[in-house]
Amino acid sequence: MNQTVTETADGSLVTYDAGPSVCHGVIIMKNVSYAYGQALLHWLKDHVIFSKYAFTIAAITNVDLGKGKNTQITVCNWDGERSTKGLLEYVAPGNYNVKFPYRFKE
Repeated sequence: MNQTVTETADGSLVTYDAGPSVCHGVIIMKNVSYAYGQALLHWLKDHVIFSKYAFTIAAITNVDLGKGKNTQITVCNWDGERSTKGLLEYVAPGNYNVKFPYRFKE
């Protein structure tokens, strides 16, 4: 399934296991209030960005997060910078867009 075949100089074929597939995704939340955005940033800082433990992203109705529509991802890791800079994008007074990059193994 996740293998690489290479032809050597003498013409023989060698098959290598390429390891698990790593999938990357980004959830974008639009028009988040300032208070909710700050609470989310604190949660990300305290529990996700600097954590060595995985987290779960719950299924979102009719959204494919990478494992099919309506399917949660149980072993996720943060896939962004080790900083909260740039996570909140100012849109209008009191409204922000939030980028939440994540990765998981298939």
